[in-house]
Amino acid sequence: MQIKLRLLGFFQMMLGTMYLDVELPPDSTAHDLWQELVGRYVQLQKEDMSKIAGMSLNGEYKYVQDWPDVLLQDGDEVDLLTQMGGG
Repeated sequence: MQIKLRLLGFFQMMLGTMYLDVELPPDSTAHDLWQELVGRYVQLQKEDMSKIAGMSLNGEYKYVQDWPDVLLQDGDEVDLLTQMGGG
């Protein structure tokens, strides 16, 4: 299946692009997508980047602890963004 990935903020700067099409096996999860990206891009391997990562699936935010249970479908649109705190 093919996932349309949009990289925002820090991830866009790190990987040098805003859009990626990612091919995944059927029944893949958001966690599988993250693992695919970590395996593909050395920039994501330097630290546990998932600690700052946020993911939105078709406009709905998904918490990192839920990624293993979030099933993806062919054609899903995923935004990968940096979680930020501030005041």
